[in-house]
Amino acid sequence: METAQNLTNAKAYVFKWQTLLPLLLFMSCDSFKEDQLIEGGIQTVNDYYTVPTLAVVIDLRGLISTTFETTTVSIAQRPLKGQISQLDFKTFTYRPFDSFTEGVDQFIVTQVAAGREIAKHIVKVHVVSPENLPCTTIAVEDRREIEKGKQVIIPVMDNDKFCNEPSNYTVSIDLQPQKGTATLVDNTIVYMAGPDFSAYDRLTYRLASTSGETLGLVTLVLPGASAPDELPIDAVPIDNNDQNLYAIEFLTEMTGFKAGPGIFKTTDGGQSWRQVLREVAGANRSFVDVQFINDMEGFAIYTGKACYDGGCANGLAYTQDGGETWTGLPMKNQIHLTDMHFFTRTSGVIAGSTDEWWGDNQIFNTTDGGKTWNSVLLQDQDWFYWMDMKLGFADGQSGYAVQQDIIFETNDSGHTWTNRIDYGGAAFMGYTTFNRDTLIASTRIDTGSELHRYVNEQRERRVATLPGYITRLAFSPSKRTGLGIGVEYSEGVEGHLMFYRSQDRGNTWKVTQRSWVPVDVYCGIDIAAPTDHVAYMLYNNVIYKQTF
Repeated sequence: METAQNLTNAKAYVFKWQTLLPLLLFMSCDSFKEDQLIEGGIQTVNDYYTVPTLAVVIDLRGLISTTFETTTVSIAQRPLKGQISQLDFKTFTYRPFDSFTEGVDQFIVTQVAAGREIAKHIVKVHVVSPENLPCTTIAVEDRREIEKGKQVIIPVMDNDKFCNEPSNYTVSIDLQPQKGTATLVDNTIVYMAGPDFSAYDRLTYRLASTSGETLGLVTLVLPGASAPDELPIDAVPIDNNDQNLYAIEFLTEMTGFKAGPGIFKTTDGGQSWRQVLREVAGANRSFVDVQFINDMEGFAIYTGKACYDGGCANGLAYTQDGGETWTGLPMKNQIHLTDMHFFTRTSGVIAGSTDEWWGDNQIFNTTDGGKTWNSVLLQDQDWFYWMDMKLGFADGQSGYAVQQDIIFETNDSGHTWTNRIDYGGAAFMGYTTFNRDTLIASTRIDTGSELHRYVNEQRERRVATLPGYITRLAFSPSKRTGLGIGVEYSEGVEGHLMFYRSQDRGNTWKVTQRSWVPVDVYCGIDIAAPTDHVAYMLYNNVIYKQTF
């Protein structure tokens, strides 16, 4: 994506087909499939146009019903070739990735009311060159740099495209800015940056005539700054299906696995997936982790979500042919499994709790490949700081287990554990081992997260203070590159997905990507770095690929 300076004079050519009644949509579109239709609800297909690198406003206000007192709108499927931001309850923007210069991308918006999905809106975004845009009214994005307390005049119609006489059109402010004020004088917008103006602000305007109307976008930024969707794209989504995913594992850049309602395998870097192990029979049981100890041998654990109702159906699955076939090993322990680590075919540890929400955390180890398990650690759970216990190992003997504000250490492959680090009430959000003596851990503060380096059980120093709550950390195989995932909360269940990176072995960190996402995550967050130049990130059922 272009830098802020290069985008100063860039204009977004956007077009929105007029909203059609569902009957007309059915008659004129061949996009409907029988298995897509919602029982008792409606479905629409909506086409928008833009040009490479520039945003388009997606206006769904004419489609989303407000008949019900309580209704929620969410992104059921995210786009693969661009990123979306939410302007308000029913309005979004879509900006194509730098590499997406021609073709069609799509995302799906669903509406839920009274506990039932009542509508599905498929949004298709066509990216074309400016000369190939349809001949119709096109509101062209305006972008201005402005300093706090200053004023800028924006004649928005000067760069808009018309197939009819421009004098037949009128401009009105549609969505007011949040960090300044906008007034309209003779179809010209006057924006005044307020005292709280920082980084960027946005507004939309409505361009209307007797033949129809469309929305245009105005983006205002501090000199040299960028709006969130103008930041360079650091991680590209490669898989955005609606499965509940909990973990990923990649052996190479091309070969990997994902765990959820079964185990799925890819051999083309996540472009396609094949199910190699089906969900265990019974309600609400999913695979929550998958790990390979070499190219051929691997393990997966599954657990029941309703453990507190009595009788978790937990177990282990093992493969010795690269994940093509699996053998199940049910467990007798009544525990909600959350994590595992195997050192060899026979030796490994698992972590879990005696109850999905309020139970005590436990660690078990095995020396016979999961046929039998021994409890080696039982730790009381503080309900206020409830978090799953997570495991991490630097080598075949030394590793850590994190629960809330305590880190336990083992130096004998998980047979015994010692409480080494007690942070005193501030829960650890994420951590990763650097070597057997050093780990990096994140803790939550009012403004985001702090990253600290611990050496020989002592906090050596703070290495970074960053926006967002960092919940997962990892290193590349050589430890040269550090990777992180976090969320910067906004309002309600909306916020920004944050990716972080260190390129100096964890000594300094920076934000590499910030994009709008729903943040009500009930599934897995994970990082897999098979090489020193490629990593895969899992967040809210979407898998992203990073190249560095």
